[in-house]
Amino acid sequence: MKTYEYNEWKARAVELFGDDPAKWRFVCPACGHVQCIQDFLDLGLDVETAYGEVYFSCIGRRTGKDGPGCDWTLGGLMSIHKVEVNLPEEEGK
Repeated sequence: MKTYEYNEWKARAVELFGDDPAKWRFVCPACGHVQCIQDFLDLGLDVETAYGEVYFSCIGRRTGKDGPGCDWTLGGLMSIHKVEVNLPEEEGK
């Protein structure tokens, strides 16, 4: 398991994808689907929900069998993820 402090993780994301968090890409550890904020916004989710789900759940939980992805979520029973981010206390509220 790779663990990042929030500022370290954010700096790496900016390095890889640029300053706009909506363009940061996340890979589902279960099915490998690559998703970003815009994918969730395109489904009609509000910005706050989209930001909360993009790194926490595969988009397949929203699209079902007819869309991309699977039903994986970080809150599930199986811990198959390989990256964790320690949020500052004010970010985790």
